[in-house]
Formats: sequence, C-alpha cells, structure tokens
Amino acid sequence: MTPIDAILTGSAALVATPAYVLGAECLLAALYRSVKSGGPSGDRPCVAVVVPAHNEAPQIPQTLASIRPQLGEGDRVIVVADNCSDATAEVAQSHGAEVLVRNSTNERGKGYALRHAFERLRSSPPDVVVCIDADCVATPGAIGVIARLAKAKQRPVQAAYLMESPSEADRPAAGRVSEFAVLVKNFVRPRGLGMLGLPCLLTGSGMAFPWDVLQSVPHPEGHIVEDMRFAVDLTIAGRPPLPQMDAQVVSRLPAREAAVTTQRTRWEHGHLAVILSEAPRLASAFLRSGRPSVLALLLELSVPPLSLLVGVMALALMASSALVALGGTVVPLAILASAVLFATVGLGASWLRYGRQVLPGKTLLAVPGYALRKAPLYASFAKKREQAWVRTARDSGATAPAPHYATERVNAKEGAPSRKTSG
Repeated sequence: MTPIDAILTGSAALVATPAYVLGAECLLAALYRSVKSGGPSGDRPCVAVVVPAHNEAPQIPQTLASIRPQLGEGDRVIVVADNCSDATAEVAQSHGAEVLVRNSTNERGKGYALRHAFERLRSSPPDVVVCIDADCVATPGAIGVIARLAKAKQRPVQAAYLMESPSEADRPAAGRVSEFAVLVKNFVRPRGLGMLGLPCLLTGSGMAFPWDVLQSVPHPEGHIVEDMRFAVDLTIAGRPPLPQMDAQVVSRLPAREAAVTTQRTRWEHGHLAVILSEAPRLASAFLRSGRPSVLALLLELSVPPLSLLVGVMALALMASSALVALGGTVVPLAILASAVLFATVGLGASWLRYGRQVLPGKTLLAVPGYALRKAPLYASFAKKREQAWVRTARDSGATAPAPHYATERVNAKEGAPSRKTSG
C-alpha cells in the first residue's frame, strides 16, 4: 500500500467511524430484553425537582401535575421563572410549586436558570436534583427511578427524553421523520450504550444529579446546548452520566415550521459546536487517563445529526467510487460501504423494534427529502452559526402531551401493560 493509499484508507476509516458507532448502538438496542429487578436498594433519596421556565404559563400546569404525585415527604418542586413576561410565576405558584423569579438581560438561557436554582438550594440541599423542562411531562414513577439510581451510583442519570408530533391525526411525513430521529437519538442509542454499561450524553430534560456531583463539577452556563457540554465535563471529572431508558419524559414538537426551524438550528448548531470544541478535550483526557468511559463518550459525541451523517457518507461514497474508477485502491470504498450497510441494518432493526408506529413504512420515502431540506441548516453553521439561546415558540394555548408515549409505544413490544389515556 502506497503512502497515499494509506492516507486515503485512514481518512475513510475516520469518516466511517460514526456510522459504525450508530449501527452498533442501534443493533444493541434492538436486541434489548427487559429484566425485572427491584432497582437500587435503600431508602428513596430526598429530591428537589427543578423546572426552568421562560414564558411557559400554558404548559406548566400539566408539567407540575405529572411531577407532584411522584414527590415524597420532604421533596420539593422549584420553578425558576426566568426572564418571563407572562404569568408563569403566578401559574406555577397556584399549582403548588416554589417559585424563584429571575430577571437578567445579559444572562439568558436555561443554564443560567439552573445555576440560580442550584445556588438557592445550597442552604438546604437535597440528596438528588432532578431537572425537567417546563414543556415536558414525566411518566409515572420516572422521578423515583432516576433519583434512586443517581443516589446509588453517585453519578448523573439521564432518562429518555421523547417528543411527539403535535397532532396524532394527519401528522405530516416530515414531522414523523423528525419524531423518529429524536427517538433514535434520545432513546435507542442510549439504550444500546446502557446495555454495555457505557455513559451517554445529557439531553436537557429528565436529568438526575447527586448533590455532591453538582458541587464538584460546576454546571456550564451560556451555551446553547449546555447539557451536552456538561456531560463532557462530568465524564472527564470521573462522573459519566448513566442512561436509564425505563424512566421517560415527554414533550411535543412544534407545529409551526418556523418554530421547528428555530429549534432544530439551536440543537444541531450546538451539537456541531460541541463536537468541534469538546472532542479534542475528550481525546486528550482519554490519552491521559485511559478510561473506557471517556473513549465511549468521545465515540458517542462523534456521531453528528443523522441527516448530516447521511450527507457526509453519501459524499464520501461518491468520492471513493470515483477514486476506484480512476484506478485507485478499493479499500476506502469497502470501508465506507460496509459502514453504511452496518448503520442501515442497525437503524432498520431499531425501526422494526421501536419505530414503526412513529414512522410507518409508507412514510419512509420522506426520509431523503427530509435530509435534503436540512442542508441549508448545516451550510448556515459554516457561515453564521447559532450561538445564543433562543426559546422555541410554542403553539398558542398548547399543552404538553399526556404521558402515554413511552408506555404505549416504546415499551408495548416489551410486554409493558397497555393503558388507555386521554392524550
């Protein structure tokens, strides 16, 4: 093999690695078999549930209604009304929550709201802090599950953070594809990692932190995806987050296209920015420590948003095919083609296991168009990336979905009892 062939082969292996990681996580999740257990032993820890909220008056009653039945004696639910111009504080207080009102024109975003709550808790700290977004509902028992695990392991715990399309009837194909993409990112892949005892990224809602962890690893502020950045900080500090997909929180995707674009831009620009800034930190930390958890999170972080991965792999396949046609080595093409096949098999297996109700077979043809429509989003990252936190506009009067998605859709094939809900 010539030096140029070696460079091309190494480059192909580097490009193919995220696809292999994705395929492995999805295959493992598809093979998952639930095991009944009593969970971590010991007394239930004292919990403070923190709900950061910015102009969430219509949504927050249902969020609090899902949280309050899960609280025990001595537990607290704290709503941070952050830079609100509506009645979020009054509505939250009327529904039994402690309310912290925060106003700052210079420091805006969820990270600052969480820091404000953590500082207030120092005078009477709980055992575990659980963070749930104000547009989410927690499925029954979810708070206790992640709080007990966080206390027992003294590590952060991430529940499954799932999203539903705004309307069950006549959901557009693009909405179904987006819902499935979230399912893969926030449920399927962490479940696969959990089967190997590996850490996951934090996804922003349904997170549990032992109080001592929050004191030893400062929570970042001012980043549009502070949860992903915090997962990196925690892993480097020796407290990598644990996935717990049996506990779930559910939100709703925006109905309006402009709101969808705003949300996606913030998420995916933030994700790409974290890859660029934090992957070198994780690589350096792994070389220093040799800890498998650091390498595992580095590989997990290396997987870009699904649409971008599809585009990159397609371009790489075309380039390597052209190389072969010009008489070059076939090895890069073989590496890339096998990675695409492996990821496709993994995604297909996960779709069969978890995603057919979310993304019916007749809508699979919408996937390529969905990926192509997101090309401008990635182009804008190179030109003018989103760097400031921007709240996703909610639908007027909309509420969060009833907590039935996880139990009836995701776990139905795992033998979980079905139950009728009004959602």
